[in-house]
This record gives sequence, structure tokens and C-alpha cells, in this order.
Amino acid sequence: MKTEFVRAVGPTQELFLQISLGRVEEDGETRLIGVLNDATELKTLEAQFVQSQKMQAIGQLAGGVAHDFNNLLTAINGHCDLLLLRHDEGDPEYMDLM
Repeated sequence: MKTEFVRAVGPTQELFLQISLGRVEEDGETRLIGVLNDATELKTLEAQFVQSQKMQAIGQLAGGVAHDFNNLLTAINGHCDLLLLRHDEGDPEYMDLM
């Protein structure tokens, strides 16, 4: 039995059909059996799954970028705190550091 998916485009909608063909030999005669199934919902769900995988990958990428950026900001903030510790509030350069 051989199975194929066919995309049929009509004037108002698009259909996906699953066509299964098989050859049966009986009493010395060869016959062809065909089964036609509507696979539109299957293809729609498959497309939604692929889209959700893409969105998940983008979310992971954005999370990684945000994490790396936060690490840089933490280092900058730490250096700023160390710089402020070197100066008193009465120091004229203290306000420039704030």
C-alpha cells in the first residue's frame, strides 16, 4: 500500500487529502483499492505545532539575550558601587558619580 498527501486548492478553501492505493490480486485478477481521507485538520495541527516550536525557540533566544545583558548590567552596577565607596558625600566629584 502506498500513501501520499495531496494539496487541493479550491476557489474558497484549501484541502489536504491523504490518498492510499493498494493492489490486490484475487482469482487471477489484479484490482486497485483506493482510500481517500481528508487530512486538512491534520495539516492544520501540524502547522500550528511548527509555529509553536518557532515561538518557543524565539522565547529561549530572548531569554538567553536578556540573561547575558543582565550579567553585563550587574558587572557595571558593581563597578559603580565600588567607585562610590571611594568618595564621600561631601566630595565634589561625588555628585558627578551619582
